[in-house]
Amino acid sequence: MRYHKDIIHPVRFLNELRKHWVALVTSSASIGLLYWWQASGHYVAPWLYSVFALVGVIVAAYKMWRKESAKVEELELRLSPRLVGKLDMLALSPAGSRNQDVLVIVSGSIDNPYGPPVSIVEWRVRLVFPDSMVVRGVMPMQSGKDIHVENIVGRRRDEKMVLQISHYWPWSTNETPIPAGGTRSGWLMAVFDGITKEDLNKENVSIVVEFKDVTETIHSMTKLFLDVGPNFRSLGDIKNR
Repeated sequence: MRYHKDIIHPVRFLNELRKHWVALVTSSASIGLLYWWQASGHYVAPWLYSVFALVGVIVAAYKMWRKESAKVEELELRLSPRLVGKLDMLALSPAGSRNQDVLVIVSGSIDNPYGPPVSIVEWRVRLVFPDSMVVRGVMPMQSGKDIHVENIVGRRRDEKMVLQISHYWPWSTNETPIPAGGTRSGWLMAVFDGITKEDLNKENVSIVVEFKDVTETIHSMTKLFLDVGPNFRSLGDIKNR
């Protein structure tokens, strides 16, 4: 834990300690307690005053530490990234040699409303089923080219979707930090072995995207597949260009 600069300086430290100690031992509560003890007929040995003074030093040091600790915690809170992510779109496509797997593409935005600029260093994707089964996805290596999706099932023939590689989250959030007060829109994809598109049509199946920033803080975004509405896509041909 970092200490406030006033505490590091010995003279200022002793001066602050003295102020807290004087305030403590001369407070009305302390004096009233001693007066009540003597007034009730009890003898106050001289050495008790030394003990009282020593205890006062310990309590004063603790109160001073607590004050400075609160300042540090407040500063760390303001400097800690508090990223807020939101998934907007889900897209599915069969994968595997016999379509035994599924490719899921997600897109959305990550806001950095507070704290300093921050980079994201690690990403993970998983599916969570109603029976608590969890399936972790594998993110395919990207070629560095934009991805063009054609023949979107259930859409107009001329409708296409282009995934710009410059918006690929694992790259864009690592190479360029998300600025304070800024937003980073993007996408990523993952393949889930042994899961089909039909498996994802069940109720309460959700996808969870986790990401870790440079401070080792883990954030997450969650979306139910049946809660996507018009932002759902069933994909046909996927090509790198």
